[in-house]
Amino acid sequence: MLDYDAIIVGGGPAGLAAGLYLSRGKFRTLLIDKDGFGGSVKNATWIENYPGFSTGVTGAQLASEMMTQALKSGLQMEMAEVAEIESYSESRCVKLIEMMQTSLPCIFAVGDIRSNSPAQVVTAVGDGATAAISIQNRHQQQPNRQQC
Repeated sequence: MLDYDAIIVGGGPAGLAAGLYLSRGKFRTLLIDKDGFGGSVKNATWIENYPGFSTGVTGAQLASEMMTQALKSGLQMEMAEVAEIESYSESRCVKLIEMMQTSLPCIFAVGDIRSNSPAQVVTAVGDGATAAISIQNRHQQQPNRQQC
């Protein structure tokens, strides 16, 4: 059984952003996605006006850059499907289809962009960062955690 500070379910822009921020904050973080990391943004032909890409970027390139940055921060990523999440008083257990069981003190799920429009990627990344800050605050308030 592996122990993480946070597990993120969903590897789109919000999940990658949350994983990046948590990993940089030295939290043991696992990102799980069943369909591949980057979310539907990786299928966008062209994205304009995204910060850091003044001349535009393909969705595949943006997703790849997000994954590279998240991995450099120490984020652990696994392609798997979540079968069940068990909830206890101070912890959660995430069981994957492959029968792996992982314990953690808290979990949050982030989805992909809210619509098929790549313009929503910025909102998703902001939501991921906000979720990461919430997890960090929870860990600071609950230093003692139970294992499942």
